Amino acid sequence: MEQPNIKFLEVLVSEAFKSFRRGDNETGKQLLNSFFDKMHPDLIKDAMSDPKLILELQLAAQSEDKVDAFSAKAMLNYLKDKGIEM
Repeated sequence: MEQPNIKFLEVLVSEAFKSFRRGDNETGKQLLNSFFDKMHPDLIKDAMSDPKLILELQLAAQSEDKVDAFSAKAMLNYLKDKGIEM
């Protein structure tokens, strides 16, 4: 598997958060989806083959740690947008 370009991924996430801060949620969401496409290319396949992954993300989305919760929610939204049933 090809290694992701870390600088590019950092820019995607940075621009996504800038978009969210200025209220452009759709652009922020699209940028995060691009991040997941590059960072976790097998995430959709993994979610389809391992139902525990969805459960683990749902539990993490309830975490008191805001970063963990946001990350899990973003991944769940990504999977939902890609047609994965929750």
